[in-house]
Amino acid sequence: MEKYKVEKEEWKITNDSEAEWLIDKNNEELVEIRAFKQRLSDKIQQLQAMLDKEKEKEERILETVNYYLKDYFSTVDDRK
Repeated sequence: MEKYKVEKEEWKITNDSEAEWLIDKNNEELVEIRAFKQRLSDKIQQLQAMLDKEKEKEERILETVNYYLKDYFSTVDDRK
């Protein structure tokens, strides 16, 4: 793992202008990241709603099938 270590040049803020630049640069990037995260979150909510709707449909279908099969099998004689 040590052989993949990347050497990073040491950089330090030396004046107000550099400090402001760093803040501005990172704020711009953070705004983009947060907007992207919000879009992803919105999409996840949309997909979750679609999934929940499909699960409800599946449950209704299974309940209907089980109801009719139970009714049918209660009328069938034992065949042994």
